Amino acid sequence: MKTYTFKQIGLLILLCFSTTTVFGQGIYDALRFSKTEREGTARSIAMGNAFTALGGDLGAISINPAATAIYRYSSFAFTPSLNINEEISQFLDQTNHSGRTRFAVSNLGYVSTYQTGRQQGLISLNFAITADQIANYNAKTVAYGTNSQSSLLGSFATGSYGIDPLQLGIDENFDPFYRTSIPPQLIQAYNSYLTDPILNSDPNAEFEYIGATETFDKDGNIVLAGPVRQSYNRVITGYNDQITFSFGGNISNQFFFGINLNLQSINYYQNEFIQEGAVNPEDFQETGFRSMQYGFNLTTTGSGFNAQVGFIWLPIQGLRIGGSIATPTWFQMHDQWYYTMDSELSNRYYCDSPGYEYYYNLQTPFFWNLGAAYVVGQYGIISIDYERTDYRQAQLSNDQEIGAFFQENEMMQRNFKAADVLRVGAEYRATEQFSIRAGYNYYSSTNHEFSDSHQYISAGIGYANQGFFFDIAYQQPIGYQQETFTYYPVEIKGTPYIDNQYRNARLLATIGFRF
Repeated sequence: MKTYTFKQIGLLILLCFSTTTVFGQGIYDALRFSKTEREGTARSIAMGNAFTALGGDLGAISINPAATAIYRYSSFAFTPSLNINEEISQFLDQTNHSGRTRFAVSNLGYVSTYQTGRQQGLISLNFAITADQIANYNAKTVAYGTNSQSSLLGSFATGSYGIDPLQLGIDENFDPFYRTSIPPQLIQAYNSYLTDPILNSDPNAEFEYIGATETFDKDGNIVLAGPVRQSYNRVITGYNDQITFSFGGNISNQFFFGINLNLQSINYYQNEFIQEGAVNPEDFQETGFRSMQYGFNLTTTGSGFNAQVGFIWLPIQGLRIGGSIATPTWFQMHDQWYYTMDSELSNRYYCDSPGYEYYYNLQTPFFWNLGAAYVVGQYGIISIDYERTDYRQAQLSNDQEIGAFFQENEMMQRNFKAADVLRVGAEYRATEQFSIRAGYNYYSSTNHEFSDSHQYISAGIGYANQGFFFDIAYQQPIGYQQETFTYYPVEIKGTPYIDNQYRNARLLATIGFRF
């Protein structure tokens, strides 16, 4: 069996566990790793990252390479941050609160400038190197409650319909993990004694299964033997980091240009842990069921690169106009995942899957942006940006399997769409040393099936004295984003759903020096 078959089954079930709308293998992985929400410096994020036309800030370089050319001095800055996740889930009439706070480095950078000595033409050439966190994967979901209608084991039993038990059992001569294309969870459930075949006198009948939490009623129907406690825990961590090498030039202090070479690194970790246990053990005397635990662990890593060019133009005093365009990012991706399962009946049983892995390529869409800003003398700045990315252009591929992702790429073209980002920012210089800042972001929906649009507001203050500056900023979502999903791999009567609301806030501080 090809590794691709394992990947196809594994991600299909993963997507069933993650969302109620499943279109195919990997399309939401492609969307997740194509989306960026730059963090930058405390100054840039306080102003909503509306820096396409402004430049002069290390957080602006990944937005518009011409930001490098604006500098007339060398500068170094460091921006640590806290990413604050909050989630509220509704499950089986229970409300559950969860979340996690993670430390990160949002920006670290250095820019140097070389003056040519000219008063006109090419006045200066600048070089910058920055490290930015352009996406942060930080989430924790907890849901639990009592279910009197269905069980996870009933879902496993339904999913096993038609499979010969000889294809599920593990012995010294046969290992179905390697010899069949059966989903690993069904193999694990059978070998943990959580599902059993139903005896049938008809040799031509399809194989049917019953879960250890189920029994037969007086009419011969399969029903839940008693209520079960169900719990779901999911922890997601990781990031998309970008290292940028930027070159920029200043022409007559009126036109500024820049080019970036961006190297990106993705590290994504997802751990799911599901438990199901008997509320009243005496309800399950036929099987001796007490509890079961199921785990899923996924690690995704990737490395990629893109190029970016941009300009900033000062047509009249105070007015700035800027724009940039970036090529697609070409990633080489690597997924590794495995499943664990154990059960407590009259005895305790364990059955872990082997580790699976898959290599593939991801091409994210290109993006472009335009911005305008007005500098009001020494008193303040007003800035606005517009950015557009067409997510229908994301592509998955495998160099060893031509056409492996043909269906998935068609689905992305059909279900995803072009999305817009609006960024607005303002800065008021209250005194010679202190500045007050505010910003707003709007991200439109990326797909046709459900809305994932969201908004942020931000604010911050800054202090600068001679060659030292210190900034602090806080970014807060407006409302919550929503998702609905089930952890049953096969939907059955009484399948419960988790309605989850989540949001992520950020607190940043920048320490920097100009010299």
